[in-house]
Amino acid sequence: MVSRGKEPRVASIITQVQVSETDEAFANPTKPVGSFFSESEAQEKIAKLNWKMIEQKQGWRRCVASPKPIRIVEQWAIEKLMELNSIVICLGGGGVPVFENKCGQLKGVPAVIDKDAAASLLAQQLNFDGIIFSTGVPSIFLDFNTRDQQRLEHMSIDTAQTYLNNGQFPPGSMGPKVEAAISFLSSDLQNKHRKCWVTDPYHISDVILRGKNEAGTTITS
Repeated sequence: MVSRGKEPRVASIITQVQVSETDEAFANPTKPVGSFFSESEAQEKIAKLNWKMIEQKQGWRRCVASPKPIRIVEQWAIEKLMELNSIVICLGGGGVPVFENKCGQLKGVPAVIDKDAAASLLAQQLNFDGIIFSTGVPSIFLDFNTRDQQRLEHMSIDTAQTYLNNGQFPPGSMGPKVEAAISFLSSDLQNKHRKCWVTDPYHISDVILRGKNEAGTTITS
């Protein structure tokens, strides 16, 4: 920004994200986090701390839940900074998951929030017209990594949901981004201007600013 003669008004916020204590994800932790342990160390963690552990190639790791985000705690600060024409970096890693008790106090919880779901929620709460999901491939594909691979230039949310139900977008791959896009667009079906784009960082400018269609997938209601 400085090289372009612009004031670098960039702010980074450590963002807390509220989740529900009754979220079903806490009954089935699936996200490996943290350091690797030996089998004996893992068994000790299970016995003493009641951790759920999973064995991977490098050793054993703790598994935590991935609950749905329900509130962006620092939304007010994000809005204020945007009003001051700042570029706001927030929700790193999906945000810091917290519970809220009956007194309104927040308490951290061992969990991992999906970053796409968190971004979708923030975009809904701020009433954005569009959201970009940056990923490692230039577009969404059907039958990805097969001979029949087919690029999707555009999808409606109904089509996206059908492909999702049919297993085209796995949970560990494109699934979370498609689910987040559907959630964002479904939250205000009356707003026909809303769009989601999925592409890689290299093609963002081409897809969004220049309207080129060689890459990127657009999802609309």
